Amino acid sequence: MTTNEVDINSVMKDMNKIKRADLNELKSLAYPPSGVIKVMQAVCLLLGNGKCSSWTDSQKHLSNPDSFLQKLKNLDKDNIRPGVMTKIRKNYTSDPEFTVERMMKISRAAEALCKWIIAIDQYDKHLKNASQTQKKTTEKTNKSEKFSRYSVSTFEHIWKYL
Repeated sequence: MTTNEVDINSVMKDMNKIKRADLNELKSLAYPPSGVIKVMQAVCLLLGNGKCSSWTDSQKHLSNPDSFLQKLKNLDKDNIRPGVMTKIRKNYTSDPEFTVERMMKISRAAEALCKWIIAIDQYDKHLKNASQTQKKTTEKTNKSEKFSRYSVSTFEHIWKYL
């Protein structure tokens, strides 16, 4: 498993390890690196707050660390709008600079948030793949049953005339 392949359950457990001090450190950055800004923009998108248009907007989200962490933990990851995930993939998780390693060098909070975003993205991809597979299986089963009924009724019809 590479660092950009993360398990959603372990990431959610790691969210409990983020300390208020870590988030306060992140919030206190006057001129954060671009990676931190991108992480917070992605977090804002996932939380339904739209893209944070400025670092000040991000700092407002970080102003109540307990509430912020609770929002992350309570995210309904099964019902994220497809448009939001498209933006996340296009603007963030596909960016070669958007890595856990890079965030690790900046701060523990940025690292944990980056892992969370990547995990949500991978979970969403897995959820969609599983859903599509289930749909295809159901369609095949329905076609098979329809064919079986047709074949049996045709056979019975022919048998009458023999």
